[in-house]
Amino acid sequence: RDYFIALKEGKQESVSPIVVGRRALQPLFTDGVARRSEDGEFQGIILVSLDPNYFLSFYEEMLPGEMHQSLSLVRQDGAILVRYPKMPGQVAVVPQSAPFFLGIGTDPISGALTGVSPLDGTKKIIAYRRVANHDLYVVSAGSLSHVWNSWLSYMALAAGLLLVPSGLLCGIIIFAIRKVKDQRVAW
Repeated sequence: RDYFIALKEGKQESVSPIVVGRRALQPLFTDGVARRSEDGEFQGIILVSLDPNYFLSFYEEMLPGEMHQSLSLVRQDGAILVRYPKMPGQVAVVPQSAPFFLGIGTDPISGALTGVSPLDGTKKIIAYRRVANHDLYVVSAGSLSHVWNSWLSYMALAAGLLLVPSGLLCGIIIFAIRKVKDQRVAW
């Protein structure tokens, strides 16, 4: 497999794309670390198999019922290991034209940007962060129109809550000014 070859040829750590396990015949991905002797000779690998469903259920807990945002675990080459919510006709690789690649080309550690998602064609706010010591990224993408509409709803509520007491305060001030004027006339 590719990850074994990469580790044998000198890479210290490697995460595989989604593969089907040979025994359970279930999708999984692996995280492997090369074992080397003191003089640098390759002695094998330590490999952990990871079930994408574990991450999927974790992401689902983070975004319960939220359909305007997604969380993904993506390799540096764009291979999608996990994405919540799942998309019909699941895309296995982020296209090179995606805003994600523009972002990691500018700042490979973390960043946020806006762009049109090639996965569903909607404008998104995209934030990403590299997983320490791995060529993996956690990517969050939210619908820009949903964020904008949520912000407008919040601002309308805040404006309403501020306008009512402000109107009452202005009414009290106008009433007080008229009372002062009436008292001056009476003197």
